[in-house]
Amino acid sequence: MAAWNSTKNPRGMAEVEQVRVGFKFLRSNLGWVAIYVMTHVVLILVLRFVTVNLPDVKPVPAWIPLVSLALQLGIVTGVSMMQALIFMRFGREIDKPLWKCENDREAIKRFFMVWFILNLVFNLVNQLEVKAWNAEQMELGAFFSLLMNIGAIVYIPIGASIMHWGRLEWKEMGVALRPLWRHIELLFPVLMLGYLGYILQGVGLGVMQGMGVDLKTTIAAPALVMVLPTLIELLAFTVMWQACMANRNNPPDDNDFDF
Repeated sequence: MAAWNSTKNPRGMAEVEQVRVGFKFLRSNLGWVAIYVMTHVVLILVLRFVTVNLPDVKPVPAWIPLVSLALQLGIVTGVSMMQALIFMRFGREIDKPLWKCENDREAIKRFFMVWFILNLVFNLVNQLEVKAWNAEQMELGAFFSLLMNIGAIVYIPIGASIMHWGRLEWKEMGVALRPLWRHIELLFPVLMLGYLGYILQGVGLGVMQGMGVDLKTTIAAPALVMVLPTLIELLAFTVMWQACMANRNNPPDDNDFDF
């Protein structure tokens, strides 16, 4: 669809136009947007349902940490698989006919591990942050909180860049991540969207708590809070994909910085 190939002249493309194109694409694909959001909501509901219903006893039975670990891995796996499939469809449509991925099987083979690694690292840092705050280790908690903020900003840009490159190859990582610095003006809206989505999660939970919702026992509230950040995440992906297209359509000069 030629409408999405508006990055043919990316250096003259304003940030507002970049986001507008992303909005336009999402409005034209509301079905996949709904699937993406609802998958997140359902997975969080499952996570909260199991977590809330685990026995709160001392000493903690040995099986509880195993259940929690299996549940976290299941959530990470489910989200990563869904991202590989839906982001593949988005990328293929936005960058038609240049960017290709034949089917779902190929998408899982090429891109599942990209998102699985990113989600696993993000989840691990989040768990460490919670443990640090609960143990009242303020400096360590602040450090992991900083990592979470950075991760929220670069999460989509890194994943989208690797996807657009076409595969996860560690020796090619420098070239694959080139869109992160070659078009800073196109990257800036993605970074802001990532941070906005992350901040809105905290704001949403704070509002729920201010309304008297017990966040330790509630099941639905955390899932509902994720709806808007998840939509912003989708928008960030469509905007970052345009930056990746700009990088490809404007090959670097010989003196461009490269790894």
